[in-house]
Amino acid sequence: MSLINCPECGKEISDKVKACPYCGYPVEESNKTVDQKVYTTLTDKIETAKLPKDPKFILIGLGVIALIVVGLFAILKNSNFSSKSDDYSSAFDDGLISFSLDGINYGYLNDSGEVKIEPIFKEANPFYNGYAIVKSNGKYGVIDKNGKFVIEPTYEELKNGSYVDNIFIVSMSGRFGYMDIKENIIITPQFDNARAFDKKFNIAPVQVGEKYGVINQKGEFIINPIYDFWIFFEDIGYAEIEMGDLSYERKSGVIDYRGKIIINPQYDYLGIGDNDLFAVGFVDTDTYGYINTKNEVIINPQFSWANEFAEGYAVVELNDDKSGVIDENGRYVINPVYEDIGYQGERGVFYFERDGKCGYINTKSEIVVPPIYDGCSDFNNGFAQVNQNGLFGFINQAGKMVIEPLYDYASYIWDDGNALVYINNKFGIIDSTGKYVLEPIYEDLLGYRYFIEYFN
Repeated sequence: MSLINCPECGKEISDKVKACPYCGYPVEESNKTVDQKVYTTLTDKIETAKLPKDPKFILIGLGVIALIVVGLFAILKNSNFSSKSDDYSSAFDDGLISFSLDGINYGYLNDSGEVKIEPIFKEANPFYNGYAIVKSNGKYGVIDKNGKFVIEPTYEELKNGSYVDNIFIVSMSGRFGYMDIKENIIITPQFDNARAFDKKFNIAPVQVGEKYGVINQKGEFIINPIYDFWIFFEDIGYAEIEMGDLSYERKSGVIDYRGKIIINPQYDYLGIGDNDLFAVGFVDTDTYGYINTKNEVIINPQFSWANEFAEGYAVVELNDDKSGVIDENGRYVINPVYEDIGYQGERGVFYFERDGKCGYINTKSEIVVPPIYDGCSDFNNGFAQVNQNGLFGFINQAGKMVIEPLYDYASYIWDDGNALVYINNKFGIIDSTGKYVLEPIYEDLLGYRYFIEYFN
């Protein structure tokens, strides 16, 4: 299993699922027959990656560590936990949260549990910049924080078009474009699909026919639609590009947010983290390694799997069954002796797995939390979900249980210090001490009912 970005919402999902568990979008879209425009294409020469002269592994082992440990990634694979990128950053967007008492009609609460907007909508999306998209009488419109329509519900399709500005994606005659809060069309509907402008670079991925590119807010292409999958930029300013008619034959490269090709599409797998080292993979040899922005091999292809770097470290796998952690120089900081290790560490702490139990280890190979849990997650904002006897709780990075395992499901502790929990078939919100912000009396919060039903 590997992680891909959902074409609809951009969240990381398994490449094995047929539909995104968060927005319902089918992973494999049906083919469309559409007219294609001719665009100027980029003609950079595709070069083979350069191998270091010394073919030996660059990695230096630290010595075998005898640890009895076990973890979580198996639980991630079984969909009991969400990954960091799958969660919201806040429970109360613009101070409000969508709720439903019957699973059918939706409204909005504040963080005191007061109903601020009555549950009269069939869908209620998060607020951005004071506005939210809702569905009423089968059509979509936009409301303000008082529940008043500023865009009447007359649209068959309406999506958030920006996380910074009040821009919306609108569909007209089967084509997508962008309009402002006053319903002025700012980019004419002309695309077969479109995504929101991102927060950092103010650019948006779009689809033309069966190809994908990126536009600026003037509607100008900064990346021509010549690629075969959506282009989503990481905060570091790079995005993966894919070329090839069939998904399993596509080659991947790297492009920057200005439209400059950094690595021509030539790799069977490519992963982008938070530094200038990219994980790359080769199907023929079933090996993975790391290259830099000059397409030079920095860490030889030798792993059976290689995650992207985060906070200076990357999880790697040997022989498809043993996982460890390396630094940016290719040195093991946690030797590959574990059945599994967390996807991303936080502050140098990773969960690990052995013999059916999991715990936590740091980059000094010191056990921070003994392997006593049935399931573990990566740390986020200083807390990690753990599972005991099928119930979720939270520990801090000192290993102390700060919220007892009481819940059938629990999200990460988000940036605002809150988490969504599911108990006795109801949803609630707790803070990082376990105190209820919203009592678990709701049939749905934030649209998580679909998530629970999907995996049950």
